[in-house]
Amino acid sequence: MRVPALNQVFGGKVARFADVLDLETRTLHTEVDVPNPEYVLMPGMYAMPSWCWSGRRGRLSLPVARERVRREATVLVVNANNEIEKRAVTIGMRTPQRVEIKSGVAEGERAVAGNGGGLRAGEKVQPQAAPAVAGGGA
Repeated sequence: MRVPALNQVFGGKVARFADVLDLETRTLHTEVDVPNPEYVLMPGMYAMPSWCWSGRRGRLSLPVARERVRREATVLVVNANNEIEKRAVTIGMRTPQRVEIKSGVAEGERAVAGNGGGLRAGEKVQPQAAPAVAGGGA
């Protein structure tokens, strides 16, 4: 978590969370244990949390724009013949920026950037590499 008042980043681990999700705000009360051996963190300070995917080793994640879970859990990939394939995927954890892919796409496969609205399964394409995104992915 980033603490703006200190201009520092601190690591922590989720310790406890409530069983109730507030559907109106889409929030869940969560407690995070953060080591504070030098007592620089004080009560009332604000922190900006972020999730680290490193604890989910062996799992792929894609930027949210590359998956279509709002309507259906699918990802468009480019196969070895440079043709579009529509794959059903199993979704895991989500953050506002990324979604975990538990199955359906293998590491090293090429996912279509954006929503791919104009692409159809079987269509031939000329793939271009997208800029690397921090946090892993396919």
